[in-house]
Amino acid sequence: SKGYDDDKACINLPDDKDMLRKVEKVVQGKKCLNPEYLVVIGIGGSNLGTIAVQEAVLGKLYNQLNPSMKVLYADTVDTDYINSIVKLIKPSIKNRGNVIINCISKSGTTTETAANFKVILNILCKYKKDTEKFVVITSDKDSELWNLGIKKGFDNLEIPQKVGGRYSVLSAVGLFPLGLLGLDIEALLKGAKSARDWC
Repeated sequence: SKGYDDDKACINLPDDKDMLRKVEKVVQGKKCLNPEYLVVIGIGGSNLGTIAVQEAVLGKLYNQLNPSMKVLYADTVDTDYINSIVKLIKPSIKNRGNVIINCISKSGTTTETAANFKVILNILCKYKKDTEKFVVITSDKDSELWNLGIKKGFDNLEIPQKVGGRYSVLSAVGLFPLGLLGLDIEALLKGAKSARDWC
């Protein structure tokens, strides 16, 4: 009954129709760009829930099944790993293919996320004049990352203040990338609501 004003705010995410509409609008806008890759930049709670749902529904080898859009998770500062992501997306961008970057940080100041975002955004900026069309920021409202998104003209999706990162998969944190991957995010929320009410 307290909406997002309580420390257990995550249990109210399945009821948030406004959030769902906002996420679906951004998903549709990015789908129109026919992206070849989605790069999710985040660490811990900012991507683990998404990976879990993706693997449960689409399987661990989703990228190897030649989908129209592949997904990569930049969730470490291991230079070899990030360089491998760069090597995968750079040819696509150079050849006028489209890559969507979803940078996720609840605090907006996560060091690893900021470093990876800078590396991958620089590649996008090098080959795309309209960079802002390809970037989605997911963060707390008024965080440093949120304000950067406003300044640069990126799409911003809000994480409710009292929804902790590890409980955020049913917020825009998980819903945007999962929606872009083709999952029925409305059905996902309905299932979550049903499970919550049953419990």
